[in-house]
Amino acid sequence: MQKFDHPHIIKLIGVCTEQPVLLIMELARLGELRSYLVANRSDFDVITLVLYCEQLASALAY
Repeated sequence: MQKFDHPHIIKLIGVCTEQPVLLIMELARLGELRSYLVANRSDFDVITLVLYCEQLASALAY
């Protein structure tokens, strides 16, 4: 996962394998995607939603 390089995938920076196991990841300024979408659901127009879907599909295809 550290080698993933895609603009729509949060980067894995490092891993601590001792207990507790920790993943160090790139900061998502707006938080978790699902929470952001639910909290702002009335603020999105159709064009923005289509753009988000394209970006998500691109990341999944990668």
